Amino acid sequence: NYSSSPTLTDCTFTSNAANGLNGEGGGMYSDASSPTLTDCTFDGNLAYSGGGMYNLNGSPNGSPTLANCTFTSNSADNGGGGMSNASSSPTLTNCTFTSNSVGSGSGGGISNASSSPTLTDCTFTHNSASRDGGGMDNQEGSSPTLANCNFCGNTSGTGNRNVDGSIGGKSSNNRLLLNCNTGDVNFDLQIDSGDLGYLLALWGASSVLNADINQDGEVNGADLAYILSYFGGTTDATTAD
Repeated sequence: NYSSSPTLTDCTFTSNAANGLNGEGGGMYSDASSPTLTDCTFDGNLAYSGGGMYNLNGSPNGSPTLANCTFTSNSADNGGGGMSNASSSPTLTNCTFTSNSVGSGSGGGISNASSSPTLTDCTFTHNSASRDGGGMDNQEGSSPTLANCNFCGNTSGTGNRNVDGSIGGKSSNNRLLLNCNTGDVNFDLQIDSGDLGYLLALWGASSVLNADINQDGEVNGADLAYILSYFGGTTDATTAD
């Protein structure tokens, strides 16, 4: 995309490549453009920078908008396994970055250089970078705004595993966890009935009315304890990086 504003819905970009030292944006390249993507998937793409998507020269010339998009198993050598932003500040809502990687650079999920994207309700899990910021790397004055975003299980060779560099002062309600294997499914830093309620709300009504989970002939707190015993421990987000 060059100085353009395409609208894409329910699209899949898979196994594409931008090769060479100048290879940018394996799945999509946007220069001074404002594409709008909804329910799109970037899977298994590769490039030197921005394995899934590369955004260059944003505002005032262009700012990509993404909603409900997924970046999975994309890879880059220099930076931004899932997405790389260079002087571009896209808006992402309810997007997921999983198992993206960077071979010799930073920002397994997203790398930002002179960029300040806005992310809301986004999730970063099991992304990796050989240098900094397994989940996200922010350099050259980048200051993204994050709201209700979850980072867990991301890894990096140096620097912070989940988010490296600063984030904007208006960021709020984000969770940075080292371990994704936790029973704290609603991310309130406690394993309790709230987690069970959260799961039941997601599952919806059941046709099975037997709540005697441990089959002791009674429906009581022991049934809840039985379920929670399988959840494991929680991770203190205040000590995670």
